[in-house]
Amino acid sequence: MKTRLLIIVLLVASLATTASAQQQQDFASRFFMLHQDQYNLTCKTVSPSMMERVLQLPACDNDTERRQLLSEIRTLRIVSTPQHDSSGPALFALAQDLAHRNNKRYAPVLERQDNAIYRRRRGKNTLEIVILSLKPNGTFVLTDFTGRLGDDFLQRLSR
Repeated sequence: MKTRLLIIVLLVASLATTASAQQQQDFASRFFMLHQDQYNLTCKTVSPSMMERVLQLPACDNDTERRQLLSEIRTLRIVSTPQHDSSGPALFALAQDLAHRNNKRYAPVLERQDNAIYRRRRGKNTLEIVILSLKPNGTFVLTDFTGRLGDDFLQRLSR
């Protein structure tokens, strides 16, 4: 009887942990929520159901590497400004600041003057990759990948 009660308690605890993890915001949605009223930002989301549709496209049938790469992505969000928007550099700095303030959650992979990459991990698993870019024309682009991303995800993505 005690074993059964212990199993039920552990099951309820794991369900509560899963539910709270699903309610956490990713970097892009948090950034967009914080700054959408002050800046001209757009946020586009590719949901898990859309990712499944993409995997069913003929372009993925013959390309196992592409299929593997896409299957790791749960959600993709892109937050951006219009071209030649003068707020691009300020938004890039705000995004870097948000990542630095959450340095226990997001570790820098690369930080340069016009681009940066941050990674969120839990144990050995990469759960989120955030790419910040400031284009030469002033456009700010934040790309956020969530899912179960392999350690070589960034290398395969850049091919």
